[in-house]
Amino acid sequence: MGRLFKAFIFKARRDVTFRITLIVGAGIAVFMTVLYLVLEHVMKDQLEGAKLLTGPNMLINSLSPVQNFGIAIPVNLISFTCLEFSQGTIRNKIIAGNSKFKIYASLCLSGLIFALALLIVYAGLCTALGSIFGGFNLDEPVAFTNGVAAPLSGTFILQLLVVTLFSYVSIVSFAIFTSTAFRSIGPCIPIVMITLMFAYLGVTIVSSIGQRMDVSSLETVLKVIDPLYAISGGAECKYITDVVDGETIKIPTSKIFMATDTFALGIVSNVVYAAIFFVAGSLLFKKRDVK
Repeated sequence: MGRLFKAFIFKARRDVTFRITLIVGAGIAVFMTVLYLVLEHVMKDQLEGAKLLTGPNMLINSLSPVQNFGIAIPVNLISFTCLEFSQGTIRNKIIAGNSKFKIYASLCLSGLIFALALLIVYAGLCTALGSIFGGFNLDEPVAFTNGVAAPLSGTFILQLLVVTLFSYVSIVSFAIFTSTAFRSIGPCIPIVMITLMFAYLGVTIVSSIGQRMDVSSLETVLKVIDPLYAISGGAECKYITDVVDGETIKIPTSKIFMATDTFALGIVSNVVYAAIFFVAGSLLFKKRDVK
């Protein structure tokens, strides 16, 4: 399998699309830096001292698998994998005497390296640019989605990095499975994109329902079945409310953190989904004729 892995990496390094994707990722990182810089200036009064352009904030926002550059990663992986079938590369590997299981396993492993390479370049550049123009101070409050301006805890950042890694394991497993099932870019990209969008927006949907009814039990279920819950809704902050000049404001009493159960279930659910799609994909690949 080592030779199969090396062959995939060699092909990826020479692939024009992969190089273009890296350039696009760098361009988006620069664009997001400029955008945050402009928004900080325009929304200065609304942010109330919080910052958008900081190294930590740019880092956590760059890890989303469906926002900014994130969605380009599974899309490019699907394109690259489907070409392995359409160009006859998979058939040649079988003719060379490689077992189908080894070929499929090498696709998954190579796909994970492929995805993480793109993510590391993008997230690293975003963090570097954010740190250059906004500093890397974990005691500085950042704008938070629930209306609270609070600093990020170092533990939260580490937990988010770990959960993101496991999320990409399941995303790659799903993308390779879909590519193997259809072997065509046409149906694969919308299926994967729509699925990831629903998984990522699950928290938003539940939150909107929560404005009218108690959804605590639904949130618990979502933590178990939604592999992207920890990334999209895992950030929490303890706060108190106060009224200033007739306006209700939220005052943070803690740094932004991730609950222990959210972190643990984020890892477990992604491992389970990755295993299911890997087993299903390898069995499907084993039974199908490759022409």
